[in-house]
Amino acid sequence: MATTQPFKDNHDPAAAAAEVEAAPPAILVEPDEDPMAKLAAAAGVSDPAALQAIIDAAVSQLKLSNKAEMDAMRAEMQAVQAGHEGKIQDGNESMGGYPWMYYRIPQDFPDEQRRGWITVGPGGAGKSGQRDAGSFNNYLKKGFLPITKYGKCPVPTSPVAAFAFVDFVKNGGWKEFPPSQLVAYNWHKKNPFAKLGVRFPQLDPVLDTLVEITCEYCGFELSFMPGDKTAGTAYRTHLVNTDKVTFKEAIDAVKAIGLTTTPFRMVRGADEARAQKAPV
Repeated sequence: MATTQPFKDNHDPAAAAAEVEAAPPAILVEPDEDPMAKLAAAAGVSDPAALQAIIDAAVSQLKLSNKAEMDAMRAEMQAVQAGHEGKIQDGNESMGGYPWMYYRIPQDFPDEQRRGWITVGPGGAGKSGQRDAGSFNNYLKKGFLPITKYGKCPVPTSPVAAFAFVDFVKNGGWKEFPPSQLVAYNWHKKNPFAKLGVRFPQLDPVLDTLVEITCEYCGFELSFMPGDKTAGTAYRTHLVNTDKVTFKEAIDAVKAIGLTTTPFRMVRGADEARAQKAPV
């Protein structure tokens, strides 16, 4: 059983008094000269109060300057967010106030399948003629060809490719799409602009030559341009990702229809390179 001991005060008043008497004398510090007086003398001002007034005025001016700068920045941000004439920005303007635009992918693009395709990206000119010059120059350096005669591009808000090309197609841009892009988008079978009276006559010479694959598991139809080396790999990817078959089963299914696939490491490298380029 635990026991408690009465508190014992070991303090010795006599010893404490002896310590106080033996302590060194306190050092008294005389107050120094008024710092404002010293500053005034250094500045050549005889009256410290006058110097204080000058300092107060300078601080006030600095505060006003900072406030004006902050107000200007705040107004600029509000203008960017609100768009032109105080209206909420429409779908044709990016958050920087500038629209996107259309480009043609260069013929030396790493992804051979997408060479010559039409894509979209920032860099379009706004109403004032100004643009996102950084993005625009970046596309030009990579060899992308700007296309401006079919209107401005809405900033993409949908993963559906057709969304970005509605105005482009309505203004006559339909003829700019190469057949390979139309086939890749499956627009040769499901034309998203049919209600607009738009068709793609550039498909006519190739429709009878397309490589058509019907998935043996789900019946999904894949179409490829003749000579497209990505057909077997694309089918394998569909089987693995959509039908959840094993990699070996997918390879066997591709070989069964006489196609070949790209080695997995090469496909991954191509995908990484593709991800670094402009989205379609």
